[in-house]
Amino acid sequence: MIILKKIFWAALFLILGFNGLAQNKAIIDGLLNQLKLIQTDSAKASIYNELCWNYRVESPKLGYDFGTKALNIYVQEKNIYKQCNILNKMGINKRNTGEYSAALDHFFKILTIAEKPSCDLEIAYANNNIADIYSRLEKYDKALEFTDLALPIFQSKNNKNGIAYNLNLKGTIYQNLKNWSQASKYFKQSLDLRLKLNDKAGAASSYINIGDCFLELNMPDSALAYFNKGIKFYDKAGFTNYGRSYISLGKYYAAKKNYREAINYLEEAIVKAKLTKTPDNILRANEVLHKVYYKLKDYKNAYEIQTLARIADDTLRKSDYIRKITTLELNYAFEKQVKQKEIEDIRKKASYESHLFKQKIVSYSLIILLLGISIVTIIVFRNNKYISKTNRLLEEYNEEISRQKIAIQTQNEQLQEINATKDKFFNIIAHDLKNPFNGIMGISEFIVSSWPDSTYEETVPLVKMIHESSQSAYNLLENLLEWSKAQTGRINFNPENFMFESLLMEINDLLKNISEQKNISINYQITDKLELFADRNMIHTILRNLVTNAIKFTEANGKIVISAARTDNEVKVTVSDSGIGISDANKEKLFKISEKITSLGTDNEKGTGLGLLLCKEFVEKHGGKIWVESELGKGSNFIFTIPT
Repeated sequence: MIILKKIFWAALFLILGFNGLAQNKAIIDGLLNQLKLIQTDSAKASIYNELCWNYRVESPKLGYDFGTKALNIYVQEKNIYKQCNILNKMGINKRNTGEYSAALDHFFKILTIAEKPSCDLEIAYANNNIADIYSRLEKYDKALEFTDLALPIFQSKNNKNGIAYNLNLKGTIYQNLKNWSQASKYFKQSLDLRLKLNDKAGAASSYINIGDCFLELNMPDSALAYFNKGIKFYDKAGFTNYGRSYISLGKYYAAKKNYREAINYLEEAIVKAKLTKTPDNILRANEVLHKVYYKLKDYKNAYEIQTLARIADDTLRKSDYIRKITTLELNYAFEKQVKQKEIEDIRKKASYESHLFKQKIVSYSLIILLLGISIVTIIVFRNNKYISKTNRLLEEYNEEISRQKIAIQTQNEQLQEINATKDKFFNIIAHDLKNPFNGIMGISEFIVSSWPDSTYEETVPLVKMIHESSQSAYNLLENLLEWSKAQTGRINFNPENFMFESLLMEINDLLKNISEQKNISINYQITDKLELFADRNMIHTILRNLVTNAIKFTEANGKIVISAARTDNEVKVTVSDSGIGISDANKEKLFKISEKITSLGTDNEKGTGLGLLLCKEFVEKHGGKIWVESELGKGSNFIFTIPT
């Protein structure tokens, strides 16, 4: 079975690889054919630019050479924007060959020569690329600093491709920091954008990255699903970046303890990394392969692979340091050349200084006159320029003040609306909190005054009413406390893996006495071994409130059913009851802080709707949704979803 599986995967990757190669080769061949027919330098530069980008994966050295040709033409044309554009692409080619210092030189040069605002996007891409290099050099603080510089520019230009790349890069940085949940969040945001943009290559990269996070979170089957999607998207994009995919598949099979399969994929990844000359992939594959051999107790191979990984790491860093040293040497040689030229100029100046001295005496009067005219001209010009600049700044300040005034006015209106809503809400709470206490005080006063004349049978119903009023007030206070914590940010969101069935058992035990008083049955319909990744305390609070509401509005001898099932990307939970249902008017008021619902339960139980507000707050903290489906006399279904 394992052999058949291996043959299947090998055939699949071979077919996908050939397809990707064919597509990319077709693009490159088309560009090369166009190049033969073009005469003008400007048109040739455009083709060189495209070739530089399309060769970045398969042959980054050749791509860099084409980029150099394009750059020379752009320099002659004095086109700063196109110089910045090609420098970004050339830097990426250098990055792909592991020459990180050379790549940084190109990216920083963009920040030096770029003109605003025409080059804003290239500045943003340069900041992104610098962040990528710092991440590879394990300088994660600097990497995050440059991603934060790039993102506002992309957002101001509404450049969704740049935003998607920036989010993916942030995910990679947090992945290197082993913050898997934060990394996964950024990768998923990037993936959503890339799918909308039909960016197949970008989506493929995001899928692989998310799969790697799932592996680290010990969810290998979910990881494999993302890896397969990533490979399919690489094929659609015409790329053959399976070297990295093979590393991820090697990790997957290692996690599943299928070590022989893991070795096959990792060794293939190393072969592909050597062909494409990507030393960082060689390093990653060897690091995983070392761990696999160690698990197999094949210490000889483990030691040899560890040695190869160390060599790859040293080579990667060594090439970087060599580039830095070379840069320093070139700078030193240039400075030395400049100093020699200065000395030569001084000697030439000394040889004819005496001759110039006589001419200077004759020309002094004319120079003084011209200097005076120049000074007056400069003063007038500067004054005009200063006045113009001052007027422009005043206009900008006035516009800014107007914008701030409008913003403040809008915020004030929103705050007034929020305060009015909360005042109304707290009036409702105060009224509903006062009712049970009035009941408690009135009934207890009656018991005290009539105690000598009351019988046991007369007193028990009154005590029961006190108990029910107390329970109502307690439930309201408990929900109000949790809601206030949620509003002030004092409730921590701590997701974890737990079995949903165990949580249902707790809810059943907690509410058993209440449901038995009305002889209401509570049943479950859930998938076996349904596991959730969520904040357990919040899900407990949501279910407790929904089931309590169901009991409240269900007639005696009724039925409540809790069902849950997993779909592709979420878990859907439904609390159904056979109760009295909800009118359309009341359905519109549910989950709103400013509305009060006056419906009583089947046993005259009272409520404020605060529990449903708390449910909505906690569901939305998980990124899910909550709603109700109900008709009068036909029961209700309260439904919420939790993303997986």
